[in-house]
Amino acid sequence: MSVTLHTKTGPIKIELILKNEAQAKHVHNFLRHCAKESYNDNKILRFIPKFILQSGDPSNSGKESNPADVNHPIDKLVKSHELRISEESAFEIKRGSVLTVNNLDMVDKLGSQFFICLSDEYKSSLIEEERYTVIGNVIDGLEAVETIEKDPELNNEEKMKKNGKPKRKMEKRNLDKRS
Repeated sequence: MSVTLHTKTGPIKIELILKNEAQAKHVHNFLRHCAKESYNDNKILRFIPKFILQSGDPSNSGKESNPADVNHPIDKLVKSHELRISEESAFEIKRGSVLTVNNLDMVDKLGSQFFICLSDEYKSSLIEEERYTVIGNVIDGLEAVETIEKDPELNNEEKMKKNGKPKRKMEKRNLDKRS
């Protein structure tokens, strides 16, 4: 199954991957956020060249990352022909991998924030399963990601903090999900 993020630089199609039941909860949570339109009009929260492009906070503050439905946690997975546990034992993190930022305050670590890996160079720092969970890969639309990466505002040190967060809201950069 795939979802498409419609950005101002073009669509980014993400193929979702299930590797085990714990990780699959993150995929289902991401899909719930998409269905709730949590990602509509999200801004870029963090951009670190050759590392990550992060979004997914419905409040656009960068401080929130909640499960899609706090009152109804994901206890059992809905089995469907579109979402199946993969037979591959491991997934390589690479440019275009999509990972969730785990919410360590929640039992299942579910949250809303996610990022796209921008390089193979620093993938070893993303393997930490306690903090991040791989949910898929960009299968179409890396050109849109590259356009965002080349954005003069994102690459202007005067407009970006050292941690990769914009100093002010970058209104022209939105992510929203439309199936």
